[in-house]
Amino acid sequence: MRIGANMNNVDEGHRDKEEQQVEFLLEFLSHSKNYCVCIVDMVGSTKIVMNMNENKVSRYYSIFLHMMADIATRFNAIVVKNIGDSLLFYFPKTEFDEPRYFKDVFKCCLTMIDKHAEINMLMSREELPIVDYRISAEYGSVIVAKSSTSSVNDIFGSTVNICSKINSLAKPNSFVIGQELYNKTKSFEYTFTKIDSNKLDYDIYLVTR
Repeated sequence: MRIGANMNNVDEGHRDKEEQQVEFLLEFLSHSKNYCVCIVDMVGSTKIVMNMNENKVSRYYSIFLHMMADIATRFNAIVVKNIGDSLLFYFPKTEFDEPRYFKDVFKCCLTMIDKHAEINMLMSREELPIVDYRISAEYGSVIVAKSSTSSVNDIFGSTVNICSKINSLAKPNSFVIGQELYNKTKSFEYTFTKIDSNKLDYDIYLVTR
């Protein structure tokens, strides 16, 4: 009986701890905003680094992610986090729904594409493999999570998920956007080419100058 009672106490204590953790997380899922979200993702890096030593792998990712993060911040984006070999960032000023802030998104992402030769020159100097990457962006509702352990808010929601899904449909070293962002920017002086794909029931557009 004593063992059973102790087990019950353990189970209750475990449930209480889980409930506290859930409450803690929900406390910071405080509001949603309409933002433009972007992801830049390296192409095929998992296979590329398979036979590299740890120091080389670290340097390979570091050069790429630091350059992309630097460009993003220069165009007033907030870098949320890197997820493996990709970088998630968003443009808080797009909340105000003014064309100039959406133009910053395009300038930022196309500047990243323009840096392809430069970043590979840096890789070559350190005898590292060349890197290719894809950039995707979408606009819409985003859940903002304020964390007590970080000064940078995390973001969640369908807009982030869509941005991630359309990224894989882009060709290497190109920039694509989703339907909602296209609706906001189709009057801009860029070339928008619709991408035909059966993988996702969603309109996607290649953006070039």
